[in-house]
Amino acid sequence: MNEPLQILLALSRARWADMIGPVLHEAGLRAEFASVGAGGDVDSLLGWPWDAVLADMQAPPLGLEALLGRAALHSAAPPVLVLAEGCGLDDAVRAMRQGAADVVRLDDLARLPRALARALSRARAARLGRDEARLRQFSRFSIEKAVEAVFWLDSLGRFFYANEAAGAMLGYARTDLGAMTVFDVCPAMPRARWPLLWAELCATGSAVLETPVLARGGGLIPVEMTLNHLELEGREYISAFARDMTERERAKGALAAQESRYRSLFEECPLSLWEEDLSAVKGFFDTLRARGVRDFGAHFDAHPDDLLHCVRLVRIIDVNKATVDLLEARDKQELLAGLDRVFTEDSLRVARQEFAILAHGGDSYSGELDHRTMTGRIIRVAVHFKVAPEYRENLGRVVVSLLDITEIRRIGAELEETRDALERRVLERTTALAEVNAHLRREIAERQAVESRLRLNESRLRLLVDSLPVLVHAHDEQDNYVFWNHESERVLGYTAHEVMTAPGIRARLYPDPEPMARIDRARREGEVRDHELDTVSRSGELRTIRWTVMSDRSPIPGWAVWEAGIDITDVRKAERRVHALTHELLRAQENERRRIALELHDNVAQNLSSLKIGCETLFDDEGVVSMRLHRRAAALADTLQQCINSVRDMSYALCPPGLEQLGLVQALEQFCREVEHDTGTPVELTVAGMEGLRLGRDAEINLYRLVQEALRNAVRHARAGRVAVKFVASSPNLILRVEDDGRGFDVNARRAELHGDRHMGLQSMEERARLLGGLFQIVSKVDKGTRIFVQIPLGEHDHAR
Repeated sequence: MNEPLQILLALSRARWADMIGPVLHEAGLRAEFASVGAGGDVDSLLGWPWDAVLADMQAPPLGLEALLGRAALHSAAPPVLVLAEGCGLDDAVRAMRQGAADVVRLDDLARLPRALARALSRARAARLGRDEARLRQFSRFSIEKAVEAVFWLDSLGRFFYANEAAGAMLGYARTDLGAMTVFDVCPAMPRARWPLLWAELCATGSAVLETPVLARGGGLIPVEMTLNHLELEGREYISAFARDMTERERAKGALAAQESRYRSLFEECPLSLWEEDLSAVKGFFDTLRARGVRDFGAHFDAHPDDLLHCVRLVRIIDVNKATVDLLEARDKQELLAGLDRVFTEDSLRVARQEFAILAHGGDSYSGELDHRTMTGRIIRVAVHFKVAPEYRENLGRVVVSLLDITEIRRIGAELEETRDALERRVLERTTALAEVNAHLRREIAERQAVESRLRLNESRLRLLVDSLPVLVHAHDEQDNYVFWNHESERVLGYTAHEVMTAPGIRARLYPDPEPMARIDRARREGEVRDHELDTVSRSGELRTIRWTVMSDRSPIPGWAVWEAGIDITDVRKAERRVHALTHELLRAQENERRRIALELHDNVAQNLSSLKIGCETLFDDEGVVSMRLHRRAAALADTLQQCINSVRDMSYALCPPGLEQLGLVQALEQFCREVEHDTGTPVELTVAGMEGLRLGRDAEINLYRLVQEALRNAVRHARAGRVAVKFVASSPNLILRVEDDGRGFDVNARRAELHGDRHMGLQSMEERARLLGGLFQIVSKVDKGTRIFVQIPLGEHDHAR
């Protein structure tokens, strides 16, 4: 033995212990001894892993019989050998029956090593048997209580054994399974195939397969089976471990449904969305970093070929319908095949910024660029990209969004143009009226106030562009909110929980029920897609939202209707400001015309008249004057009279005197006669309901200018052969119609040209109608003449005089 034997001594005589050691040593046995004291705890000592116990007939402190009894209570108790002095056969037999492994007489102590070896061998064999039985018991218990179904099959496919989990999964009692075969519960396993599977398992030892099994109630349960070939007591079996895959299949179905919902949201989103794979670009970044590149922005500036290479490495996974519409392509295939046609030089600038951010570990970007549509039109878009969190390491999925901000930029340009026009007007007035310092200071203060408001509007527009507001709402069949996104929370102040649980939330959002009821009726009839609604936020602010009903078919279960909206409150405010500034310019223009007309009439015309009289009376006090001088003086007087007539015509055109003296109707009659006389074009003026009605000065001058501009266009541009002007005052409105039979024109084309045309006659007429709070309509076709319709409310402009 390698390790010394651990022997417990329970001897009443100490000298016997001294005799045992040499005997065992001579036999080649190494041993270590410990003795039981007079007051020792025998039960604790017997629990120690001793190899053997040597005791005499007294076996202190309990006695031999008690010691053997206590040892029998311990399942792993060591063998007890009894040393006896003068022991008879009966005593030895009694000790053996009580549990002693052997009895060795002191006069035959040399037999102790052999007796000890036999006792140790028998004890070791018994211990191995107990361990093997315990292991079999543990194995059977583990299989019996396993969570997975376990069953054994014989060569004929019959159930030889099934654990509790197998019976629970299939719904059969284990006794029922004992009378069944695998073909009864596995429809995918025909009897003809069983011998082939048995032979395959005998050859390979194991196999894994997925198959449905038939439960007692008739339902199919998807399982994954691990089959093993084994032999037991000379017979062959197949052990099967079956794992119920129902939850996994359900999870796979849920994952597929989630992916379907994502694709639906992706396709129906009103924003242009691009799904891109930049993993190859990430690999190129790593290559450049290995070459020592640290500042990727500077590197792309110095090596544009590397930037172009990155662009070529981008793989477009998918784009949504909004992208196809935004870039004016027929379908996705045309767009993806012609991507080189939509990129501009500005695209490369933005690509350089995006790649530099990604290369330095960033995961998002926002900016603006010029994009070209498939039809060649240049649009301004706001671009934003975000790397999905699970793809930050390899950039395998990046979502890019585009928002068309061309209209917003156009409105901003109009504001800039209006501001420039205002600045020019202030400069002209400052030069012309430099002596009126007090008035000049008020003009400057007004200009500063307007600039401040313009900067405020500009700031709001920038905020609108930077935040890219897109609100998404969804309703169920009962018109209750079931979805309310973060942008809705930010814009309207209500959280999703409040909107979906608070009673009467629609009444708070839309206090006026009529517009909402009208839209609901149109929506039920399928006649509404886009609409605008004034919505009250949580703070009480009125917000104007432009809504688009995205789809009649819901991408999410429970969504009967879902719609996307953009907050256009600031856009509407900007439009009202543009109209207000235009109206202000028109008023300033009329005031300036009136001032110039008075200046021409009161000063220039009078001075010219004085000169004419002077020329006519130049020689009255002189003597004889030659006829030649008289003729020259008369010629000068005629020329001065022509100048006087021209100045007075100009003054009347700038500010018709008959308008204030005679009223609108008489002034128009006089003007129509002048046009008919000057151009030869018949002008028919019809007036009804205007008797005794005088309008305010602004209303009369603007209506006069409308007729003046309409007649000028008909005579000069349309080359009309006849013009009809009709004035009808019918409470609560005053209606003006101007019709001609001239050449006509394309109204939409003409409106599109107004942005680049210095002649603003049509736009000026529209603005004058708006200034009066009225409606302006124009209908014209090429070679079909032109009809102009103006309607203004009487209550705001009529004044009794």
